[in-house]
Amino acid sequence: MLFIKQLLFRQLSIGVAKTFVIATLAIFSTTGTINQSNYASDIKFLEIGLTDAPKVATLTAEDLFNQGLDKQKKGDLRGAIAAYTEAIRLNPKYALAYINRGVARAQLGDNKGAMEDYNQALRINPNDALTYNSRGNARADLGDNKGAMEDYNQALRINPNDVLVYYNRGITRSELGYKKGAITDLQQAADIFKQQGKIEDYQKALEIINQLQK
Repeated sequence: MLFIKQLLFRQLSIGVAKTFVIATLAIFSTTGTINQSNYASDIKFLEIGLTDAPKVATLTAEDLFNQGLDKQKKGDLRGAIAAYTEAIRLNPKYALAYINRGVARAQLGDNKGAMEDYNQALRINPNDALTYNSRGNARADLGDNKGAMEDYNQALRINPNDVLVYYNRGITRSELGYKKGAITDLQQAADIFKQQGKIEDYQKALEIINQLQK
């Protein structure tokens, strides 16, 4: 029985980087701007609709990240990937850009590319639970459920209250045939969703539990 794991991406808001929908984390600094010497390459990005020509020369990595985020929210995943890629060119240590590009790649079915981005993000920040969660999803989609479980377990060591990890680990356990452990994880996720007032997610977790108990 297959259930859908939850993916998420990050957004910036008033100087704070946070996960889209679920949780908050510390902002990563961004540096660098596109200068006139790079104008030819900037035109290439202009052609795929990243920005208007007069503004290209002053865009920062954070500006491009936000453009990628906007495109990702609207479903323009290839445009989002292009924007995140340019943000990374300006700031190679921009962990959030790697994470969101990885999610966009996963949404397009490129789980190997997503894995590369999550690995790089974890080299920059090895203590980010939600990146382990995302990499766990990619590993599971590539058929590496054991590796996925390792990532989910590491995520919970970092953040024992991460609801998405309980949810996704529960689904992976169900796929591995560990029904009891799956129900335990999904019940934990349901309880947290209920505490957070996320009734739709709470009900979804309960529905999966009911299916597993049949």
